[in-house]
Amino acid sequence: MAEIESDLGRCLTGLGRFEEAERLLTESARVLQSARGDRYATTQAAVNGLVGLYEAWGKPGEAARYRASLPPISVGAVRDVGRVRFPPRCSGGKVD
Repeated sequence: MAEIESDLGRCLTGLGRFEEAERLLTESARVLQSARGDRYATTQAAVNGLVGLYEAWGKPGEAARYRASLPPISVGAVRDVGRVRFPPRCSGGKVD
């Protein structure tokens, strides 16, 4: 549910409905951090949603505070692309 609230919060940010977005994004980030930790992709995406919200809302101090909580390389958005298929490896003309 927290992942859906994070997605909805980003949509509300895009519509300029900042107060509604803040409530959803703050709660979803809190739940995901508690359940999965800071290193999980969906948690980082939720925190990045807060960064985007505060940048769009004209609150750079808040955006910087959340940005500082992210690791140097973080996930901006997460989408399930289904099963990833890798091509077979070739070595010396043979397929492994």
